[in-house]
Amino acid sequence: MLHQRDTYFNVPHGRLKLREEGERAWLIPYDRSDAGEARLSRYRLVGPLARECRLARLKDGQGSSGREDVSFARL
Repeated sequence: MLHQRDTYFNVPHGRLKLREEGERAWLIPYDRSDAGEARLSRYRLVGPLARECRLARLKDGQGSSGREDVSFARL
């Protein structure tokens, strides 16, 4: 089972989330429309991040706008 946690941050342009999977984490800046239908996203992965660069330090600089926990069965 793969478990990941996405934390979303308020940023002035585009969108930003921190994706954590076990001991690994990535920052994912992305741009996506707010339209309700299926949407394309432009993104890039930054990481994996060192533990000291994770959530606590990000929360100090940016307000968090939400968190989502998701689990997937590995195929």
